Amino acid sequence: MRGDRIPGLKRQPVIAMESLEPEIISIIKRAQSQRRNALIIRIMMRVFMVLSIAGCLIGALLLSITIGGGLFQPDPSYTGWIILVTIYAGFFVLPFLFSLPVILPLAMRNRNVDRIVIFRKFNNASSKKTLRRIIRRQIGNYGHVFTLSDSNFRIKWYVRIPILLGQTSFFHFRPRDITNSRGIIALKRTLENIGWLNINWLLSSSKIFSVKTTDDFWQDAAGTLLDGSRLVIFDVSVLTKPLDWEANKVKALGMEQHVVVTAGEENRAIAEEFKARYDSMDDDYDIPLFYYNGKGVLLDDRRFEETIAGILAKKAAARHDRYFISTLKRALLTACIFIGLFMALLLYLSPYLAPGLPGRYSPLPGQAVVACLQANLARQDSAHMEAIRQHIHGKWPARAAALSIGYAYHHQAAECNAVAATLKDLADPSQLMEYIRLTGAGEPFMGEQAFEIVRSLKKTDEEDLILHLLANPRIDCKEKALLLVGDRKLHAGYLARFIDTLSAPSNAVRPPPVPRPGHATSRAYAGSTDSFDIRARRYYLDLYRLLSGRMDSIDLTQVKKKADGDTARDLHILFSLLLLDAREGQYLPALFDTYFIDAYYNLTLKEKNTIYFRSTIPHPFKDITDSMLHKTAAFSGLPDYTTLTKRLPATSLPQAYIYFLLKNYPGDQGKPPGMGRPAR
Repeated sequence: MRGDRIPGLKRQPVIAMESLEPEIISIIKRAQSQRRNALIIRIMMRVFMVLSIAGCLIGALLLSITIGGGLFQPDPSYTGWIILVTIYAGFFVLPFLFSLPVILPLAMRNRNVDRIVIFRKFNNASSKKTLRRIIRRQIGNYGHVFTLSDSNFRIKWYVRIPILLGQTSFFHFRPRDITNSRGIIALKRTLENIGWLNINWLLSSSKIFSVKTTDDFWQDAAGTLLDGSRLVIFDVSVLTKPLDWEANKVKALGMEQHVVVTAGEENRAIAEEFKARYDSMDDDYDIPLFYYNGKGVLLDDRRFEETIAGILAKKAAARHDRYFISTLKRALLTACIFIGLFMALLLYLSPYLAPGLPGRYSPLPGQAVVACLQANLARQDSAHMEAIRQHIHGKWPARAAALSIGYAYHHQAAECNAVAATLKDLADPSQLMEYIRLTGAGEPFMGEQAFEIVRSLKKTDEEDLILHLLANPRIDCKEKALLLVGDRKLHAGYLARFIDTLSAPSNAVRPPPVPRPGHATSRAYAGSTDSFDIRARRYYLDLYRLLSGRMDSIDLTQVKKKADGDTARDLHILFSLLLLDAREGQYLPALFDTYFIDAYYNLTLKEKNTIYFRSTIPHPFKDITDSMLHKTAAFSGLPDYTTLTKRLPATSLPQAYIYFLLKNYPGDQGKPPGMGRPAR
């Protein structure tokens, strides 16, 4: 007989209710009601799944527009992950919240649910699909169906790890594996929680609860399932020793009248043998035997359902007095865990999703600073940024400044400008030394930002800052030191400290670090070796000009000591030029030194056709030699010219001419001989 088709449930038997006892009719109607409830939940979950996927796509688009996602500008690598995690969290939690008000009342309507146990040959692939169909279509509607787990009947991996696929996986049946006696005790507690099992049943597509055990505890687990069960079904398509043990266990418990046997129609002989072996001779109960075909369809499905309904009607199911409270408590606890995890995730991600809120109201300094950085990254308007700055400065000025400095050292390429803006927004005088350290230790771009902050802080002692920067080997720091000196008046004691710092053995000039790929660059970065060499020479020229303008305050004895000592060649040239300014002629060989000619004489400047040097090779020291030639007093201690010329390379004839002018300079009687433009 065939009834009307119900979507998802396929073929259902039509049962003639008039000839059945009222108790059996009640159980059959309850099974039909459970079937309808399962259909409602299945349709509802599919609708929620479709809506969740659609919502995820729309949410991904909105979040990408709001926080970037690389659609309109380069974004940090974590932006895509934040969008993904946020969308998945919504996909994970929202269906659960929407379905809970429907699932919970349905689960709590039926507190007297029967337990059904199915025994079959383990890992029998031939009966896997057929038995599953029978359980899902007929048996599963009459109670909670339990079986021992194997490769064919087991809890799916995405149910065991619900956080991977989400939705309502937390409400599925997934007890821990039974590996010891504590697992048996936990199984007993699970079987007593009927309300929670009802929720598991409503959300289960297979309507089978699989219990996984080790080989040492499968018999204990089977005995625990049998204790309190109302119906035991043996599938005897293949006979095995475990099936014999389970059948003997049922017989020992006096449960023969609760047994139904099924088998594939091709295994009739095996089924008849099993029935004959275990039919009790002490009572008039004849163990029912039913066959199914290869498609999983019972050959007499109407009588099968009448039979199992009759067995379940023999004895009323045990009532569970604390059913309502225990179910509600478990459901609310799970809901609180769901919502709590979701809210914790939103709280953690709020600086990235909506930086204005945590930036203005967060009680956590780290979160507020991240919100400030993300607001700068999103280019928030000044009104929003001002509110964030006031909140942070009002609560944790020093802590926030320290955190922003930490981000200046460790950030992604797309965050460079945002980190620089945050560094300035959260600047605090208490972190002065850290800003100075960042100036010399950070990437050139961040060093420049820190330098500007240091100069803007009122408590900065710029003279100490100059020495600190000058002591840093990086050329960009040394250039900043000269920039700070400017036209500042420096007293003799400070200049002595300045020269000592300048000539420290560990103070050799180095290029700034190379910015990481994609990071912001600055004028403080010299990329190639050649450009750094030129930059270093210009630094020493600027240093010479700075010091030569303060000769009245410089201790020449200290300078002579440095020039005569073991100093770097550039510093030796620098000190020699200063002493030449003081008319100390014995330091003239510095102008004729091969290193000086290679390093300084060949620098490219925009001067041509000077009288002192060949017109094709301009010289950066034209202003220096001019000042030397126009001194009002003659040089003292000039070395012997014959001795000096032995040191000169062939390319240094113009320097010899300088020496001639210096040697024969007539004091203040006008220009020296040959000062006109040289003939072409």
